Amino acid sequence: MKKYLLSLIALIYLAEGNAQTVRASIGAGAVANSVRIYIRPDITNPSVAVSTMQFNVAIPAASFPVPTLSVTTNNIAGVSWIVEAPYTEGGFIHYNIYNNQSLYTLNCTAGVDIQVMEVTFSGGNQAPVANVANLVSLPDGGVLGPFPGTAVFYFTSAVGGVLNSDGQSLYYARDGNVVFANGDTYRPAPPGGISQRGTFTSFARLTSPVALGAGTVPVTFSSYDVRCNDKGALLTWTTATEQNSDRFEIQRSINGIDWVTVDKVKAAGNSVDTRSYQYLDLNKGTAQYRIRQVDMDGRFMYTAIRQTNCKGTDFNVVLYPVPAKDNLTVVIKSDAAVRTDLQILDMAGRVIRRIPTQINSGNNTINLNVADLSAGQYILVSGDPAVPIDKKFTIIR
Repeated sequence: MKKYLLSLIALIYLAEGNAQTVRASIGAGAVANSVRIYIRPDITNPSVAVSTMQFNVAIPAASFPVPTLSVTTNNIAGVSWIVEAPYTEGGFIHYNIYNNQSLYTLNCTAGVDIQVMEVTFSGGNQAPVANVANLVSLPDGGVLGPFPGTAVFYFTSAVGGVLNSDGQSLYYARDGNVVFANGDTYRPAPPGGISQRGTFTSFARLTSPVALGAGTVPVTFSSYDVRCNDKGALLTWTTATEQNSDRFEIQRSINGIDWVTVDKVKAAGNSVDTRSYQYLDLNKGTAQYRIRQVDMDGRFMYTAIRQTNCKGTDFNVVLYPVPAKDNLTVVIKSDAAVRTDLQILDMAGRVIRRIPTQINSGNNTINLNVADLSAGQYILVSGDPAVPIDKKFTIIR
């Protein structure tokens, strides 16, 4: 069965007296090689007047011969869709999908998804591509196609013409399988003003579609959340099914660009039952989190990105004397009580000793007898990766 890497370019405008934001997202379709397109408004109005909606769906330019795209499910009553001939730009083959009905209405509820349509690809490249789907917005709104330099998904109101947003916050994550980033891609001219163009490519990626091509989805996430508690950021997630799943890597970023793997959680491998997981990160301050799910064969996918601003736990660890001979004193200052195993590792990473330790809030002084250890370098770590202890020390004889 064929697979396609799909993308949807969507910049969204809603008009009802004043411009309101509508974001776009994606989900797996009901059949192979299909994707559902969703929108989510930020206002509640049972009769928002609309005269035009336009989408741009895309697949990688390497997919030849070019597949045929068709709208297989339409959930907007009274609207028919026109699919333009595809064109190539920015590494993708683009398909413009739009309607030209006049003054139909949408029932909008703030924060509630509207499933607009399902689109399906047929024909084209027989070779499998990545089993993911993308929503992408080209820099500067793009320059080719039948609507160059304009918003590629917009609403037109009954009065006042086309009302535009600022080209930011284009996408949202519907579940743990959608990863997205938002940026300034295109700002149409305000009344009497000059248009502003950016170069950031926004995207949303469906990393675990149910029916995009051959093969079975390795993990189906049913939930994923990050919340602050009294100790730090608590990540919780559940899976409905797992196949060939090896591990979940907890990744943290301060700027949304550079990611660090904080720890790894073992996956179930194969399961058809609901599985619940959690991980506590004692990191404090503003951070973004995502989970990298890795299969036993090395394939991987990412969850959505969640942002927190947690107090966390503040640790300060001091070792003395350095170098040590028979005794090593460990001083830990903590703003929370935790229990862990202090572990002494040799430089090859082997565990030489484990010391079950209760760390109380405030100052803690722990005396370790190291008289039986050979001269050399060692590392003191915490058996719980959420407790940030990682200190080198030297023993002399």
